Amino acid sequence: MENKEEIKNKKSDDLAKIAISREADLGLGDIISKINDGFDGGKITKQLVTSYIVLDFQKRLNDSELLKIRQLFFDPFVMMEATLKKAKETGILPESVRDVLYQEFVNHYQSGKKQKKSLKTEGITDRHSESEAA
Repeated sequence: MENKEEIKNKKSDDLAKIAISREADLGLGDIISKINDGFDGGKITKQLVTSYIVLDFQKRLNDSELLKIRQLFFDPFVMMEATLKKAKETGILPESVRDVLYQEFVNHYQSGKKQKKSLKTEGITDRHSESEAA
């Protein structure tokens, strides 16, 4: 990892800007306050602590963490689009997807089909006399 002097002395061309949520920014401010509180040997900035956090996390990132993050940001619509794109390219649709689509088709067809109503034996029989006939 780069030491703090190297990070401090970076030219603006070597820096990248990111946007974070307001909540994350407040959390970052809290972290910086805690670090700087009682620290007379220097001054920590958002840039320094963010760079440290990202680079430290990168070292410790493992399959378990990757899975956790992917689960957190899973989007079924994006997954469906990727599956469809792959199926169009390869001509192969996973059997599990085919089964789900077929079941949706069957359910839609069954719920959309109108049932014929049976004729009722009860009713009013209207008899018109010839004088009433128009």
